Amino acid sequence: MRHTMTVSQNLFELTRQANEQAGSSFAMLDLAEHHDYSIFLASHYLAYSVLEPAFASLPEAMRPPVMTGLLANDLAALGINVPSVIPDYFDSDAIGAAYVIAGSNFDRRTLLKRWSRSNDPVVASAGSYLGSHALVEYAPIIHAFIENIEDEKRVSQGVYEAFRLFERCLDHIKSAYWPFHSGGRFDRNASIPSRKSSLI
Repeated sequence: MRHTMTVSQNLFELTRQANEQAGSSFAMLDLAEHHDYSIFLASHYLAYSVLEPAFASLPEAMRPPVMTGLLANDLAALGINVPSVIPDYFDSDAIGAAYVIAGSNFDRRTLLKRWSRSNDPVVASAGSYLGSHALVEYAPIIHAFIENIEDEKRVSQGVYEAFRLFERCLDHIKSAYWPFHSGGRFDRNASIPSRKSSLI
């Protein structure tokens, strides 16, 4: 008997390359080290700052948990100001983006394990985001909803664009971050690059 994939499984296969590419970019960061962990948190803060307004278009019961507050708290614990954000928006499918942050999260368990190895007490104190179970608890909600979608192509495009957003934010933070120590900050121009920018 031929096995029929679920919608979630099919979405995973359709966007596997984008998932692996984004994951490999974040895997290069040493989350046990202050500098790299700051970049990780700040890039996620920028990405969520764009995605969370898009999630407001979803029914309340479908909206992912707000994560920018946790990320801002962790950056503050590291002595880093949150990066400034210019007005921008996510113009692809919000359900696809919600699937990304709930279902992938760039291998959260591996990231958490790497962060937990830190011998830096400052880094160890900044675990609100990685230590949160909010996205894990949200995942069954979005996965159940996705199984009933009709426009799988539209959702898969949202998945792809969400992965690309996280990559663009990571690239942008890497180029804008200075100096690399407690009390450092991000360049005031460290804003979200457009999808039409040279980072694409």
